[in-house]
Amino acid sequence: MPMAVLGETIPLSSLSAPSSSIPATDASSEAHEDVGQRLFEYGYTGLRLAMALADGGDAGPSKQPAGAPADADDADDADDDDDDDDGKAAGGMVGGMLRLLRRRMREQQSAQTHSGLRSGPGSRAGSATALRARLAQLSASAPPKSSFPFAWISASDFSPASVRTKAVAILDYAFASFANRDATMLLADMHLHSRMLHPRNVTKAIAYYTPLADVGNATAQRVLGLMHATGLGVPRDYAKALLYMSFAALGNDLIAHQTLGYWHSQGIATPKSCEDAVWHYKIVADKVIELFKTGPPGGRTVPMSKVRLPDADGGVFGHGASGSGTPPKSLPQTAEAQRNVRDIYEISAQEGDHSIQLELASIYYSGTRHTPPNHKKALKYFLSAAKAYVGKRPTGEISQSTKHLVSIASMASGYLGTMYWRGEGVKKNEVIARQWFERGEELANPMSLNGLGMMILEGVAGFEIDTRKALQYFTDAIQKDYPDAYVNLAELTLKTGNSDALASALKFYNTAATKPPASPLTLYRLAEFHSKGLGGTPKNCATAFGFYKSLVEKADWHAIDDIGGSSLERAHEHYTRDTTQDLDSAFILYLFAAERGVEVAQTNAAWMIDHGLVGNVGEHKSIPVASNSESASLTDNTDSTVGGELAFHTNDLYEIALILWNRAANQGNVDARVKMGDYHYYGIGLKAFEAFENEQQAGFAEDETEQNNDDYNGDEKSGTDAANTKIISGFAGGLSGAIRKIALPWLSKHEVVVLSKPRYDKAALYYQVAADEASSLAQWNIGWMHENGIGVTKDYPLAKRMYDMSLATNPEAYLAVNLALTNLAVKSFISKSINTVTESISPRAVRAFLKKHHWIEEIDHFPEPENPHEHIKGAIPASVEHGASSLSGSGGSGGSGARKNAFFEGLWTDVAAVGTLSVIIAGLFVMRRLLKVPEPVPVTVDRGVDVNGAGESGAANVAAGAGADNFPADEREAGQR
Repeated sequence: MPMAVLGETIPLSSLSAPSSSIPATDASSEAHEDVGQRLFEYGYTGLRLAMALADGGDAGPSKQPAGAPADADDADDADDDDDDDDGKAAGGMVGGMLRLLRRRMREQQSAQTHSGLRSGPGSRAGSATALRARLAQLSASAPPKSSFPFAWISASDFSPASVRTKAVAILDYAFASFANRDATMLLADMHLHSRMLHPRNVTKAIAYYTPLADVGNATAQRVLGLMHATGLGVPRDYAKALLYMSFAALGNDLIAHQTLGYWHSQGIATPKSCEDAVWHYKIVADKVIELFKTGPPGGRTVPMSKVRLPDADGGVFGHGASGSGTPPKSLPQTAEAQRNVRDIYEISAQEGDHSIQLELASIYYSGTRHTPPNHKKALKYFLSAAKAYVGKRPTGEISQSTKHLVSIASMASGYLGTMYWRGEGVKKNEVIARQWFERGEELANPMSLNGLGMMILEGVAGFEIDTRKALQYFTDAIQKDYPDAYVNLAELTLKTGNSDALASALKFYNTAATKPPASPLTLYRLAEFHSKGLGGTPKNCATAFGFYKSLVEKADWHAIDDIGGSSLERAHEHYTRDTTQDLDSAFILYLFAAERGVEVAQTNAAWMIDHGLVGNVGEHKSIPVASNSESASLTDNTDSTVGGELAFHTNDLYEIALILWNRAANQGNVDARVKMGDYHYYGIGLKAFEAFENEQQAGFAEDETEQNNDDYNGDEKSGTDAANTKIISGFAGGLSGAIRKIALPWLSKHEVVVLSKPRYDKAALYYQVAADEASSLAQWNIGWMHENGIGVTKDYPLAKRMYDMSLATNPEAYLAVNLALTNLAVKSFISKSINTVTESISPRAVRAFLKKHHWIEEIDHFPEPENPHEHIKGAIPASVEHGASSLSGSGGSGGSGARKNAFFEGLWTDVAAVGTLSVIIAGLFVMRRLLKVPEPVPVTVDRGVDVNGAGESGAANVAAGAGADNFPADEREAGQR
């Protein structure tokens, strides 16, 4: 049967299925290997040619994958050790030719390939011409057509689609027939990461990675481990992930070591062990420091800090709500804004403004997020700024303007000496570098002093090695608080071998660590000191782990591939292109980096899910109703998939997001902790998360029963008494789901959402912890929960306190806080009024009244409740009482809640008291109706008395008699009675 490979029909007479193992290579048949390698190179070159020729919607320059595909293993390869092993296993020729090809591609990268793929049509044409020449060269030595069932790419057929189709078919043939591992790895990366603009197919990628992993390829083993850990293309299974990752680490894959170190530190898929985590991270750190020292004088340049995607929107919750809520001093600038600033600086620099020249040179030297480093321009402006002051440093009283010019010239001299010594933007010249350092020394520049000390210590630029003189230079630089001088002085102190050398060096390293950016060598030494207990400091595994982790994530040269870009840098490049294919590629790279513990990657991946940027929204498959979370297991996921082409084996993408938010929160991201509260409050993604907590034994200790959960959820939002888990598609999931989706607009970005039963108790815990970490939003949330008694006891004073804290933390929240306080004041007034009425008719008050008037005998025989606060027992789950007793006031008792419920104390006593009062009142009423009222006695008036002499009493009687005659008889009788 024929097999279609991207549109071509290929006979299966000599092909094996992609999922089969790679056949053993005949080491004695060099011709066989040569044919396989030539096929790989031919197909790979054809792919690059297709990309160079691509134009318009097919593969325009704006859609080009990051860095241009100058390497077959355009993945997160740590080094070339795997390729060397593969080459040896295949007889050596394949690996040797591949390395030769890589070197040639890297040489052509800057001159042809990069410019051709990122510049205009002319450059692309030049790159295409060079690749055509390579194709012609390969065609001259092509294998016999009888052994190759494809038509060779003719010179007249160079359309991108045709070239790409045939190139992929050639690579597939090289894999299946000649066991070419390089072709297999390239095909796997193309299907997983959509390299070479190839359509993504996660299932086929696994089929290519699997045979490579079976023969010991560490990169393939690591990728398969990450896919099993994240549920990408396969059911999530951390047991298999640990197995693959362990074998990859045995193959010296540094990223695998970093991943295992993070898993051991968090207890993921393995028992929690700080010592094991430090062991793995130290292996990576040793390699990082080795790479650091292979750089120019002073070490390799540390990569720029990683981009945090939410920062472009003001944070995870937007401006004014993220973090503490306090607006930053400077908002992150867009590329357009930075370009405008540079244009203004350029104009001012050309007009001779030395301050602007120094500022612009610093920008071009270090680079920013939207301004790549340009050492040639930096050198130009540093040279101009160095002319701000000519001559020796002035002495005596000098003006402020002169001081400013001297400072500018001093800093420019230090940078120029560094650039000439390191060969940045100019050919390396130690003599000129020394001259600039000496010029900076005259102007008391600490960078120049440090540079001269390093030159003397190394004995370059005409200096003789003089430890004491170098020590003096470093000391002078320290007096001006130059960070690198502390590191150099510490290193020099260690070489002396004095008895107190370790303690002195530790002091210098600690000082250098407080002055960002910390040098990689500083982080490494501090990790070593705390790991081994050197310099008088006790052993501290946790501190050592923190320094190692910071080092390998900051200086991630081990994660940079041969084309010069780390996985996180390429992820951001994919994200900026803003196409569905690129966004999915960015998410995969962020997700894989998140598994090795990079907090920025964890935040970015979770944030992309929240904003509906993952999985081609609108193409999710429907899934069955999820089961109860108690029976969930990470190794027993549903077979359904979500995420479009990504094919994640999970109920919905929010389950992945919740795990990512949790890991980011555990690394100090306060907004991630607030997100954890939100997810638990609305019941999002809880099924897999609770199963994950149970398996890694790192979650909250839950002691309460389901009955207790039902008790405290009795007065929660409508819909919580429905099924434990609901499937909501669009807004057709019932009123409860619709309300939640209106409350959280981002929830409706994915068509398939699993809403579990909310966990208000855990939400309160996360909010409280975030509130303690100065999150204004969390403080408002926990205040609202105390106000309404959701997840915690209702406590108006504590709610007011949290609202006040939110306003004190973030003054921008005055409107929301004042509205909440107004609402709280109204509620408090109503509550006090109700409590007053309740207290007036409470059993205690009634008993006191009856006892006072002796209306009921033996009143003391009425039973008193043994525990006056027993009515709230079980209202708060045990985990909340154990983990955050402060949430419920004084141990969950007292407060307005106790006063409100005091009416229900001693139920039978209340019934007896009310019944007695009812009998008394009914008896009085009956007596009133049955007793006969006596007739009134008539009053007579003696009219014969002289009125003028009657006095006041007589006049009163007359007036009373006259008035009585004006009323009806029945009313008059009533008045008399």
